[in-house]
Amino acid sequence: MNYERLYDLDAEHIKAGYYRVPYDSKKGHRQLNPAFASFKAKEFLAEAKENISRRRREGRKELPFVSGMYPEYYMNNYHFQSDGWLSSRSASAYEFSTETLFSGSQDAMQRQIFVPIHFWKKTYNKPVEDMKVLEVAGGTGRLMTFFRDNYPEMDATFLELSPFYLEQAGKNDRYYRKWFKKYDKRGKDMELKPLNLVQSKAEDMKEFEENSFDILNCVYLFHEIPEDIRRECAKEFFRVLKPGGIIAFNDSI
Repeated sequence: MNYERLYDLDAEHIKAGYYRVPYDSKKGHRQLNPAFASFKAKEFLAEAKENISRRRREGRKELPFVSGMYPEYYMNNYHFQSDGWLSSRSASAYEFSTETLFSGSQDAMQRQIFVPIHFWKKTYNKPVEDMKVLEVAGGTGRLMTFFRDNYPEMDATFLELSPFYLEQAGKNDRYYRKWFKKYDKRGKDMELKPLNLVQSKAEDMKEFEENSFDILNCVYLFHEIPEDIRRECAKEFFRVLKPGGIIAFNDSI
């Protein structure tokens, strides 16, 4: 699928009512501020310079520290980004970097998981406010802000292994809730609960009991992990999902 078609598809789905116009394109969002955009662009350019140099020297093990707390596959700088997944600097630069990699289409790609959820919800006999959603390996939590914008009443939990990316997800959630309160007319009558943040591995979500969630979202995880770990993740996904629930899955299109 080329980028132009993906943009058209995103617009078609919004027009059809499968999901809302992205809130980051509306009044008051910081992305519309040239100063913010300039800062993120400079941050990306500094990061890109280091990435290119690291890629040339095959610096896959260039990480800021050694730790036995993480799986072996996690201690590998697969994308050559500064510090792998293990610093606030990496987490801060991630969104602009990946949007650049995908020519500005990453959000449009990821939002496609909202389409099957839209149709599934029509057959799932349960009010949205009584549902629970889990996003697994959600990175900086940007996609979760779009999900919450579509389903603000839903109890939302976010799982991520990197404490630095988890911290960034918390910042994104706080920013979204602040924007929602100030600029979204729904915010006048609705107080959004903070996102439930959990640090854990996708293949061993021992924090959750069986049949805990109605919806499980997973985006861009499987291309990062070994095949045997993918199988363990799938087992966990179905373990924590409620009967009749949905797993919305997406990798790089």
